[in-house]
Amino acid sequence: MSVAVITGATSGLGREYVNAVMDECPKVDEIWLIARRKKRMEKIQATYPQMNFRIIELDLAQDESYLKFAEILRQKQPRISAVIANAGVAYNGDVFDMSEKQIRMMIDLNVKGTTIFVRECLRYMVRGSFVLLVSSVSSFVPNPDLAVYSSTKFYVTSFGLALREELKNRQINVCTAMPGMMKTEMVDKLSRTVRSSTFNLVPSLNVPKFAHKTIKAAQSGKASYTMLAFYKAYRVVAKLVPHRLLIRFTKI
Repeated sequence: MSVAVITGATSGLGREYVNAVMDECPKVDEIWLIARRKKRMEKIQATYPQMNFRIIELDLAQDESYLKFAEILRQKQPRISAVIANAGVAYNGDVFDMSEKQIRMMIDLNVKGTTIFVRECLRYMVRGSFVLLVSSVSSFVPNPDLAVYSSTKFYVTSFGLALREELKNRQINVCTAMPGMMKTEMVDKLSRTVRSSTFNLVPSLNVPKFAHKTIKAAQSGKASYTMLAFYKAYRVVAKLVPHRLLIRFTKI
């Protein structure tokens, strides 16, 4: 039985990844949904009676969740063909004004949660499978007012490149998705507290299309995927222009 595992699957991009996996990965027999909101996962399960789902209620920001997940893997011994590490959280504001809880949450989920979750899956992944890490265009250049978040996503991007090299001999591809502005619950919360109009001027992605495109990119062996000419150009500029200059324009 071929299994796909998706974290943060209850809303936004993660929810769209359920559709994308079903459309783009026809050999997947079962989808494991990992998130905090069990009722939402059950609703997804009820929407697609033709697919087998396993609902795993976990908060990947909590250390005990890794032990529970590792035990589930040990018991079920799945043959994992797709890992989509989408779970993440963002808070904006000056670091000095942020609460310790907010800072810890971003680091624990975006960095530690992503890393250990993927690590636990690796021993059950088969040749020809893929890991899809969801980073952000915020990782291209540090973002004032999103300093911690953009730093955690820079980690995800770096982690993805290094892990990809490590897994080449096992024929497991690692692809890092670089989403820009998306009309999701998380972005909606940020937009209520932004300090400049720049946040609302950048183009929004077609979220379902982005989910499908990134799955295809991961399957085809690509190292990363960025959507829309605006964000692709931004990525190139970020490689050519010193960040100490660009950072003046990344404040939200």
